[in-house]
Amino acid sequence: MACSTESVQDEETNPQLPQPTPEVTDTTKNDSTSSGKDVVVPVVTKTPGAIALSENERKLLYQCNLFALRLLRNVNSETNGSSFIISPMSVGYLLGMLNDGAKGKTQDELMQALGFGNSSAKSVNEYFGNMLVNAPTVDEKVDIASANALFANSSQGVAFAKPFAADMKGYYQAGIESLDFTQANTLDKINGWCNSSTKGLIPTILNNDEFNPNGMAYLLNSVYFKADWTTVFDKEETKQHDFTTADGQTVGMDMMHKQDDVLYWEDEVMKAVSLPYGKGAFRMVCMLPENGNTVSSLIDRLCEGLWQEYVKPETQLMTGVDILLPKFTTETSQNLVPILEKMGIATAFTTAADYGSMLESGNIYFDLMKQKARIEVSEEGTEAAAATIGGQCTIDEGDTDQEPQFPTFHATRPFVYIIMEANTGAIFFVGEFTGKD
Repeated sequence: MACSTESVQDEETNPQLPQPTPEVTDTTKNDSTSSGKDVVVPVVTKTPGAIALSENERKLLYQCNLFALRLLRNVNSETNGSSFIISPMSVGYLLGMLNDGAKGKTQDELMQALGFGNSSAKSVNEYFGNMLVNAPTVDEKVDIASANALFANSSQGVAFAKPFAADMKGYYQAGIESLDFTQANTLDKINGWCNSSTKGLIPTILNNDEFNPNGMAYLLNSVYFKADWTTVFDKEETKQHDFTTADGQTVGMDMMHKQDDVLYWEDEVMKAVSLPYGKGAFRMVCMLPENGNTVSSLIDRLCEGLWQEYVKPETQLMTGVDILLPKFTTETSQNLVPILEKMGIATAFTTAADYGSMLESGNIYFDLMKQKARIEVSEEGTEAAAATIGGQCTIDEGDTDQEPQFPTFHATRPFVYIIMEANTGAIFFVGEFTGKD
């Protein structure tokens, strides 16, 4: 996609993006690089009402979706049968910011984990910038927004390199603030940013024992989503039904019910329905294992190409479906370091990391990377948010008694769900509901 540049002195912000409080101030004004050249802030092209992707960005999106499915598989293997939700898009934004400041083997590993191969850091930044700026414009009935922030520890003399800071401001719309981490209110400011940018859905991202007053910096991303179903569930149809958990236990829970014309697909592995929000630009795809398949085997098949088959327009059928879906809330706090290491990022979280393009001087590494996420699914719609942080850095030097006349999608056992933008297919959230917290 096309990008232009603006001077660092320009204070224009994107009016479509949230401006979380407390305000994060820009510290890159009135400066230049050591070569004497002016530092410029890239400007992402706005395409209101759509996410317009270049051919290269389509390839990056395809790889991002594969990364999302691999992340889903790895998180599933760590949860011991518990429900979870995670935002691959939020992880991607944070890895994109790290990638911009990385060099050598560290950058190679980040690019390979995301599936971006030999793509340039600039093209990666352009892709994430496009998604961040334009996704909120595609459906005025859907509230979706991403925000980024960088906090540097002034007590350690940390300063972000001017080109890196310019990329963060331009591509990632990030606020940059210098804070004294030894001050008692610093953790409150970081958590306050998280609370504001997720509209209270995730009040804190760091606990007292996770915050390091001697750390160098924290990088944060949040993704927030709220939308009503295109056709809501009637609350009068919500009734208690039995739900069979993965370990064979039967529990009673509130199940929403409706009969609706939706995109539907079934094969020997799963049944799937695509439930639209708002005007249909965003959807929740719910996938129920069939014929002896488990959630884990279904996720494996998704990673092996089943997802690409499902999202082909000719694969899905618009038909009336009798739907039972749990009314649920899921919260997840996930340590991402071991998962991303499994996915090929070996040095980024060790002292061997090379983030030589991130700071004015010295090098850092990140030994903390976690995400908190929450989703609430009700008769009206869905509210979800995720906040991802990297930091703790060190400086180196219905009534269903009658047989329905429609195909059925009765999610009375564990299932997988994906929240996606329908036109591009971009995956924002993935999760599994198992009936077990």
